[in-house]
Amino acid sequence: MILTIAKLSGGIKQHVLNLQSRSKQKFINLTYSQVCTIPLPFFRALSFLLFGLFRGLSLIRKNKIDAIHAHYLLPSGLLGLFLSKLTRKPLIVTIHGSDAHKLPYLNWLKHIITKNAKVLCVSKALTKQFPGTVIPNGIDPKELDAAKEISLKHPAILFVGALIPSKVSFLSKVISQMPEANFYVLGSGPLAGKTGGIELPSVTHSELFNYYKSCDCFISTSEWEGFGLSVLEAMASGTPVIVRPVGALKELVNSQGTFASTPDEFVKAIRQIIKTHPSTTSSKKYARQFTWNSSAKKLDSIYDDIGQV
Repeated sequence: MILTIAKLSGGIKQHVLNLQSRSKQKFINLTYSQVCTIPLPFFRALSFLLFGLFRGLSLIRKNKIDAIHAHYLLPSGLLGLFLSKLTRKPLIVTIHGSDAHKLPYLNWLKHIITKNAKVLCVSKALTKQFPGTVIPNGIDPKELDAAKEISLKHPAILFVGALIPSKVSFLSKVISQMPEANFYVLGSGPLAGKTGGIELPSVTHSELFNYYKSCDCFISTSEWEGFGLSVLEAMASGTPVIVRPVGALKELVNSQGTFASTPDEFVKAIRQIIKTHPSTTSSKKYARQFTWNSSAKKLDSIYDDIGQV
C-alpha cells in the first residue's frame, strides 16, 4: 500500500491518477482537500504541512502503508520527508517541473528532501538539477482513437494550458498579429478574458481530444515546461506543433515539431503550416510511444525495488 501525497490538480492530477489506475499497487491519497488549510499561498502550504502530518500518521497506522510517494517538492515532498522519518517508511519524490526552479532560495531544503528519497522526474531535463529516474507523462491510445472531428473556424490554432503570465503573455502577442486566424484557447486562470483568443474554459478532458484532432496547428508559448503533456497529446493526435525551445520541450519535441522563440517567429511558422499542411506521420508515431501503461510498469518496478513493497 502506497501513501500518495499530492495536490490533485492540473498536470499533477493527470500524472497521479493515470499511473495509479494502471499500477498493480494499492494507494491511499493525502491531498489538500483532506486537511484543514488556510486559503492563502504561504499559509496554505504551512497549514498543509502541520495538519497533513497528523492526517498522514493516522493513514499510515490504519492502512499498513509500505511506502510514501510525494508529488512536488514543496510542500508535499517536505511533508513526505517528515512522515518518512517519523515512521521509517521509504520515501519517493516525483519532481514535476516548476517545483525544481520556483523558490530558488529554498534549494537547500529541496536538496535535503531529495537526498532522503528515491527521486523520480517527469523529464530528462529535470534530472540535470535533481538527478533521478525518468517516469514520463503519457497518452492513452483509446482516448486518441475515440476523438471526433468537430466544426471549427479555420484556420484553427489551438492553445491548451493555464491562463497565467508565464504561459499566455507571449500568446496574446501572437494572436494580435494574426487577425486572419482563429485561436482556440482552452484553459482557465487569472488572465482569462485577456488573451484575445476564443476562450473555452469548460472543455472536458475527453472533449479536448476532439480539438486536437480538428485544429490546423497547436502552439505552446510557455516560458518553461517540466514535461509538456498538452504538446505530447497534440503530437499523438497528428497535429503539427510549434513550441518555444524551453525546458523539457526541447527534448520532447526534438525534430518532430517546430521551434519558435519570438512572436514573429510563431506567426511565420503558423502561416507556413497553414499553407503547406505538413505530414505528421512521424511525429504521431513518435508521440504514441509515450503511454501511461509503460510509465506505470516502470513505476511499479521502482516500488518493487525499494524493498518493502
